[in-house]
Amino acid sequence: MPIVVEQLVILRDKLRRKAQAGRDIFHLEPLTLSLMNDIIGRVVFNAELGNQTAGSHPLSETMIRQLGLKFAINDVMDNLGQLNPFRKFSTWNNGRILDNHVRDQINKRVTAFRSAKVQEERDAFKSILDQALETYYSELGRRGSDPVDGNFMKMLCSQLRLFFFAGYDSTSAAMVACCYLIWKHPEVLAKLREEHDKVFGRNLAACADMIAENPAVLNSLPYTTAVIKETMRLFPPASGIRVGCADLVLKGQDGTEYPTEGFLVQMNHFSIHRNPEVWARPREFLPERFLVVPGHELCPAKGAWRIFEYGTRNCTGQAFVMKELRAFLALLAREFDFQDCYDEVFAGEKVDLTNVDYEKAYLVEAGSAHPRGMFPCRISLSGYVPGELGI
Repeated sequence: MPIVVEQLVILRDKLRRKAQAGRDIFHLEPLTLSLMNDIIGRVVFNAELGNQTAGSHPLSETMIRQLGLKFAINDVMDNLGQLNPFRKFSTWNNGRILDNHVRDQINKRVTAFRSAKVQEERDAFKSILDQALETYYSELGRRGSDPVDGNFMKMLCSQLRLFFFAGYDSTSAAMVACCYLIWKHPEVLAKLREEHDKVFGRNLAACADMIAENPAVLNSLPYTTAVIKETMRLFPPASGIRVGCADLVLKGQDGTEYPTEGFLVQMNHFSIHRNPEVWARPREFLPERFLVVPGHELCPAKGAWRIFEYGTRNCTGQAFVMKELRAFLALLAREFDFQDCYDEVFAGEKVDLTNVDYEKAYLVEAGSAHPRGMFPCRISLSGYVPGELGI
């Protein structure tokens, strides 16, 4: 969490400068993507990518380019979609370049692994890559001076690419969705700020250090957690997918059986989370539904909230992501006010919002699902005074 807080403070300072400069429209998502790139770069590779301070890092640029190639809108008439042989080549070539960047990071950590100084550093912090190398070199008969086996290197590249993408893209989308929804609902924002006053006190400047020194303080934010869950319910950044098998036969409400062998089974989170048969008042932004006792009208059914999926195959990063999002709101919610500018930026655009529950920031595919248009907004200093609600 000290790593997360350090990067969040950089984002907060950038937002302060934007708020002090005036009321110009800007796009929030590129800032949250840079933030999460830098955080996950440390967590996965133990690398200082510097996207927020020094400009885009080649590893980050190549990953974002790969997502653009894989997930860009595939209009058959415009670019022949996935049938376009040039796109296939571009995707393959960029993937090759991305692997080279990942291998560079692996080789740097292998070199560092053999350094006595870094051995001491790892006692304080171990990235995912550091832990993988530590396990690899601890195997019986393997020496620290041995080169990394080719098969292990190939597998490691693939896994690290997945961790890097999954660790930054969807979390960035969730941050943007929070800023869109919370500031649309002043009553939610007021309760959020009230909780932060109670937990962190009236000194806004002390909040970052409190979290860095005692990350467990983030567990004392039940309303903040409920706000995050409700945001992700309405704006799920991904869906779940499983490989079907002969033993798994799905049964519809009418009794029809659907064999899954040979198929991929996808759970559509957007539809599940807005299904009126599962959720009371499904289109409303009601964080309280995650705070009520079982049996209450708003209480969700077991297994209905599936953002990180459910059961033994749920997301390994769930606890970390929730801490990141709590810290994000703790540092920003009391200091800033966001105002979405969709009506100005998309003035004159005729879009039927019927099929997206009339959400101006409806989700679009860009790796994970992101609020459209990179969230055009204005930001200002809130002028909020901690304790003004009687805390």
